[in-house]
Amino acid sequence: MRVLIRTDASTSIGSGHVMRCLALAEVLARSGMEVKFIARQMPDSLIARIRSAGFESICMQPANSSSCTGSLAHSHWLRMGPLEDAKETIRTLTTLGDVDWLIVDHYGIDATWEQLVREHVGRLFVIDDLADRAHVCDLLLDQTLDSGAAERYQKLVPVLCRRLLGPRYALLRSEFIRERTKKPVHTGKVNRLLVFLGGSDPGNYTSIALDALDLIKKRRFQVDVVVGSINVHRGDIERRCREMPDVRFHCDVLDMASLLAASDLVIGAGGTNTWERACLGLPSIVIAVAPNQRVQTAAMAELGAIIELPARDLSPQVIAGAITMLMANPDRLCEMSRISAGLVDGRGAERVARELSAAPLVLRRATAADSDALHQWRNAEEVRRYSHDSAPIGLDTHRTWLMSVLADQARDLLIAEQNDRPVGVLRYDRCGTSATVSIYLVPGHSGQGLGPRILLAGDRWLDHHHPEVRTVIAEVLPDNKASARAFIEAGYEQGPETYIKRLRR
Repeated sequence: MRVLIRTDASTSIGSGHVMRCLALAEVLARSGMEVKFIARQMPDSLIARIRSAGFESICMQPANSSSCTGSLAHSHWLRMGPLEDAKETIRTLTTLGDVDWLIVDHYGIDATWEQLVREHVGRLFVIDDLADRAHVCDLLLDQTLDSGAAERYQKLVPVLCRRLLGPRYALLRSEFIRERTKKPVHTGKVNRLLVFLGGSDPGNYTSIALDALDLIKKRRFQVDVVVGSINVHRGDIERRCREMPDVRFHCDVLDMASLLAASDLVIGAGGTNTWERACLGLPSIVIAVAPNQRVQTAAMAELGAIIELPARDLSPQVIAGAITMLMANPDRLCEMSRISAGLVDGRGAERVARELSAAPLVLRRATAADSDALHQWRNAEEVRRYSHDSAPIGLDTHRTWLMSVLADQARDLLIAEQNDRPVGVLRYDRCGTSATVSIYLVPGHSGQGLGPRILLAGDRWLDHHHPEVRTVIAEVLPDNKASARAFIEAGYEQGPETYIKRLRR
């Protein structure tokens, strides 16, 4: 498979979008895919980082910021009109041959751009965390910790768009999994503190953090300060670090996981780095340095995973006070570590890569010849556990039920197959313009992301066979969290007692 990633980086954009795409690219490459990057803005240091990882970085013609047009909050990131950028992207695509997936991670791009470009690629995958614009995509990722994420995208993506929501899909490089397995349980002591407020840090919060460290008398911990080469204050920060005792300066760190793993406390920004710290169970003092980081930062603080400090009117005294308070509360540091580590396991890129490489699903009607297999699947303990009737079903009772379902013109019993092997069972009970759906996976196929894919395949099946159906309803037992997540990722809205999806034709 051939994958193209469209993203940008600069002092104002930061480097987080590129870094999370690079994490995904590395997993895709290991699975045999060919991955290339395409950008209009990209610092030389990041181009070198991409190429050192083994990927080609295609640079489009630079644009004059004065020519920027668009109504999006981040239109200026594109530095030109979306139609012009789309046309140049298409010209690049025509030189590459067939592209199976185009991945877009860019706040300045929306459905206008996507509608033009998607005709020239197999499928389109959008990475977003703002939910402030419409998308025309097949797959969407928002790794923000936000219980309302599903509702935010309800009218912004196509009805058949698969949604990967939450930090379980956080795009982290493989070294974070490695360090997570080695890192010991937090002891509540702080021997080493790390300061990293983003690769560019245009607000220069790093200097405020250094001022805070100067206020802490008789400091007994080592400090690591990390910046990117695109940080315009880099020289001043490096000079200050040399003058402070037990402070080490780092620029463009290649192995951030090891440096984080050696730390006991972090002063950091919101955004992508949040999940790197959480994966390693690092207590953090977090500053939402950009508006789009506030929702996630607030949610993390509410859980007790971090200490949140307001970016507005931030002072060295406030940061110093937070550090001193945490160092005096080892139990709280341990609890913050435990909560953080429980949010992210570091395997998000693997889950996303599995979605991109998944073989197509085919739905077929069940027949009487499927009777014994259906009976065996339905009676498996992992299926019965979440059924409304969890008792085993006798073979004669099952056969009678199956014959009645197959003969009922208002019911559809479907078997989902992948690579010619059954992976799930889907049933629709139709009544006028609505249908009730039930689903279970063939035993042994859980944990592969099949549930949402089967439900979306069912939407397409209904569109073809029963276009009169406009609403699909599902009932999910309260403790069946995996099934609930599957319906959410397939675009269902959670109601008081049911999950509902309205099929916009």
